[in-house]
Amino acid sequence: MATAKQTLLRLGVVLYGLRLTLQDLQHLGFAGIAVDALMLSSTFALAWFIGTRVLGLDRRTTILIGAGSSICGAAAVMATEPVVRARSDEVAVAVATVVAFGTVSIFLYPALFSLNALWHFLPADAASFGTYIGSTVHEVAQVVAASRTIGPEAADAAVVAKMARVMMLAPFLLALSAWLPGERSGG
Repeated sequence: MATAKQTLLRLGVVLYGLRLTLQDLQHLGFAGIAVDALMLSSTFALAWFIGTRVLGLDRRTTILIGAGSSICGAAAVMATEPVVRARSDEVAVAVATVVAFGTVSIFLYPALFSLNALWHFLPADAASFGTYIGSTVHEVAQVVAASRTIGPEAADAAVVAKMARVMMLAPFLLALSAWLPGERSGG
């Protein structure tokens, strides 16, 4: 059963998501949506390679971690669970992994923005960095926490980019279920 804080957080995420309009997506533009799609596919492919080839994880756990890292954290893990018929221990490992790395990003990304503002590695303003945050951080709440630290422009851009990425969950699951018909029987 969800605690009051979890319920309020979920409600906050839903209300934030209601802010997303077609105009917001149009403002994000084809380039922003393409960046989200590129981040999703490259993150999933990298997770697949590192998980199976480098770390020797089983396929189901690797797929769950890849989905959570590339789309929307624990929600993507839970949505992917029935597609790969994952066990509860595999789900727990995946959720813990994406939550841990996402939590680190809450503190790391604002620090990176400050360093970039000081040393000018990249020509990125707050809104551009917000798009980067929304395209790379796992959970919606983590995106909001990291981007709000930078400012409202970053937060607005981050939420739009993140919600565009979240909308890619259903097509991802359809593609995954078509790609892994034999995956359901084992790992």
